[in-house]
Amino acid sequence: MRLDLILTLALTSAGVLITCIVTHYYYKKGMKKKSLTPFLDFHLELFSDIDKNLKKDLKIKYKNVLIDNFFQVQFIIVNTGNEAIYDCIKPLRLSIPNNLEILDAKIVYTDPKGREVGCKKDRKNSVEFRFPLLNGKEYFITRILIKGEIKNNEIENIFNFNITAPNLPDNLKILRPLPYNKSKKDKFNFDAYFFSLMSINIIVLMAYLIRLKNSILDILNSKGIGLSSGLYLTTITMIILISLMFLFVSIMVIVASFRNRKLDIRNRLKIPSKI
Repeated sequence: MRLDLILTLALTSAGVLITCIVTHYYYKKGMKKKSLTPFLDFHLELFSDIDKNLKKDLKIKYKNVLIDNFFQVQFIIVNTGNEAIYDCIKPLRLSIPNNLEILDAKIVYTDPKGREVGCKKDRKNSVEFRFPLLNGKEYFITRILIKGEIKNNEIENIFNFNITAPNLPDNLKILRPLPYNKSKKDKFNFDAYFFSLMSINIIVLMAYLIRLKNSILDILNSKGIGLSSGLYLTTITMIILISLMFLFVSIMVIVASFRNRKLDIRNRLKIPSKI
């Protein structure tokens, strides 16, 4: 197979791959969709650092209820779609197993400020959240105090969010956001884009050098630099293969950055660090 044909196929494949990724991104970004996502911001077992022997003699009461173990969780509930949610048939409900009890639940922050969000404990192990409107990228934060004991590896499985609303699933998937980094900015992934563009430029340059093979070899021979046609083409082929590898890795990094951006919810929504 001729080298220029291999090069043409490589360039075509790279172009098709980049076009597909860009088209898919803007298609997903432009299509209308409803999506409500609860992010488990943190969970904290209160008084977990107290010595066990001391804890036996420690009596803790909450609203006149004696408590042995309790922990606090915080959820960020985000409209991750681009359509407003306003027509809930049944409100958003958080449920936990019967061996646990919700002691208190409250809304600690809403965006925009003043957005009406109601929070009401309707059973010992469930709480309802009612909101007349939640536009795209709007959110609210709830903090919940729970009586009971759980293991860290069970925290993912004890919470269940349900809602009945048009074009929303009945059971909402809970995600964990990336750790908050106040120095990080939601910015253009310069390195990955730079390497992908440089790889494409190098491949195009190599294609140009192949077409000028005879002229370049004549110039090198006239300067006393003996270089065979086979070695010339082999060297360019290796450079093209390395550039294709860098291009592929750069594209994978760009795709991964899109996925991480969804989980980088605190930085992306500019949630105050004190909350």
